[in-house]
Amino acid sequence: MLVVGQKPAMRPGLLTAGDIGSSARYAPQVGPRSRQRRRRPPPRDDLANNIGAYLRELRLARGLSQANLGAPYFTRAHISAIELGKILPTVNTLAHFARKLKLPLREVLPPHQ
Repeated sequence: MLVVGQKPAMRPGLLTAGDIGSSARYAPQVGPRSRQRRRRPPPRDDLANNIGAYLRELRLARGLSQANLGAPYFTRAHISAIELGKILPTVNTLAHFARKLKLPLREVLPPHQ
């Protein structure tokens, strides 16, 4: 029998509302992370600009979308950044584009480079 103001006898492993409130006080605060967009700096040199512009011309002449040109290895955003001169593509990336455009690798580079 309980007397007014007396706590009931606890069974092992049973939590009360007071226990939950006190343990929540020490739990780490986990909330949604703020995801900041990573912006690339402006084009760094003429080489990246020239390669990107030439690739865009080749892609449009072949009637390919950015997604089709990059698939399955590169995203549309990556292709866009290359075409804008924000990213200088590697030789392997250029080889992938050459295969997709059905051109030899040397023809993927701008003629004056």
